[in-house]
Amino acid sequence: MVDLFKSHEEQRVKLRVQHAIEREKLIISCEQQKMRVHSRAARTIHNQQIPFSACSMLMNNEVYNVPRQAMDEPRKTFHQRSIQCANVYSLVAGCERYVR
Repeated sequence: MVDLFKSHEEQRVKLRVQHAIEREKLIISCEQQKMRVHSRAARTIHNQQIPFSACSMLMNNEVYNVPRQAMDEPRKTFHQRSIQCANVYSLVAGCERYVR
């Protein structure tokens, strides 16, 4: 019975620690979101544009500016173009994960 109590107590301690960690993560996430909202409002009040991140610059270079070689190649099928776009978007999504 004592062993069972000790094992349950260890599990309860681990659970308390895990809950404390999750609570802190939620508090930090909430504070970050508040800062985003306040900075967005300040930029709107002062008519400033959203600053560019490294990911948005990469996306602009890759997606919107068609390289000269791509213009010289024969026309690709819809499937080939969609695969290429999916690769670019997955690259950008992976980059945003590290920036945030």
